[in-house]
Amino acid sequence: MKKIKYQLLGPIVLSMLLLFSCNKYLDIQPKGVQLLKTVKDYNDWLNNDAIETVPRNLNLLADNEDNIQVVTPPTSVDDRIYTWQEQFLVNPIGNPGFWSPFYQAIYYYNTVLKGINAATGGTVEQKKSLKAEALLGRAFNYLYLVNLYGKVYNSQTAGQDLAVPFVTSNDLSSPIPPRSTVQDIYDSIISDINAAIPNLPKNNSENRFRGSVAAGYSVLARTYLYMGEYTKAAQNAQLALDNGPDSVINYNSIPSGTSPDFKLITR
Repeated sequence: MKKIKYQLLGPIVLSMLLLFSCNKYLDIQPKGVQLLKTVKDYNDWLNNDAIETVPRNLNLLADNEDNIQVVTPPTSVDDRIYTWQEQFLVNPIGNPGFWSPFYQAIYYYNTVLKGINAATGGTVEQKKSLKAEALLGRAFNYLYLVNLYGKVYNSQTAGQDLAVPFVTSNDLSSPIPPRSTVQDIYDSIISDINAAIPNLPKNNSENRFRGSVAAGYSVLARTYLYMGEYTKAAQNAQLALDNGPDSVINYNSIPSGTSPDFKLITR
């Protein structure tokens, strides 16, 4: 009996020691890495440059963009975008021009949505505000994705037309969900924005790339415009004007880059 007990005790003790060692190792904070622990950490996370702008080369799809140096056949990603090629990459393993940056931004927003409730410091209102900004940011990026990779919204077919995967996890090891329909993506966009608006900040003057009430209504207005629901689009556009600065900027009065009064603002 004693021999059997010792034989069982050995693996148990070894397992406990390994578990303790693993936990102790996981408690070590990597050098040079700031882990997301506090509300301030998550607020700084939303100031990341990676989620502040849409891809620059989207402008190449516009009618007012001119590229007289494009080669035939097009070779670069920008040339292929400019000429509306079926595939923007010659090598399908490469970094997609639009897909990658939009999903990268969605990853940042999902990280806030998954972790903000457990963050230390700050107030409940601050947590709600950051969560609202993440919901709005995710919806904004999906509005681009669904229109880049899905069919134009058609109420008769949107429930069957496939668009893009609607990712809500920030776990890179999680399997990619199947493609959602155009209708599902639009429903999720509207749901996220409506959930965000009550807790969005009224003023985002410290960082114009961050969410606000006016931004929430403006993205919702654009969403309804794309859906052909013009009454709702007009209502939300007016709400955007009512909840933010509605003055028109006179660009003729802004100094040019060569003017002595021109000041380059960086941050």
